[in-house]
Amino acid sequence: MTMRMVSGLLKVIDKAHLVEFYGQLLSYGTIHGVKLPSLGEFLNLTSKESPADSKEFDESTDKLLEAHALKRLNERRAVGK
Repeated sequence: MTMRMVSGLLKVIDKAHLVEFYGQLLSYGTIHGVKLPSLGEFLNLTSKESPADSKEFDESTDKLLEAHALKRLNERRAVGK
């Protein structure tokens, strides 16, 4: 699994948790008559990244990180023998 794939997966997992939490808030808001923002507004408010901070991995970064990870894995395997 490349770092790009891990990064994308973490974003999906984080969004799933936020959607689940929003569902709980919506239930609470319905019971108590509280007006809540829409799901899109809620996700924008709780987003950890601002559009200016958004940095995607490029191909060279993927290869560099993967090479470092393989090097560490091989070093740990050599120590474990």
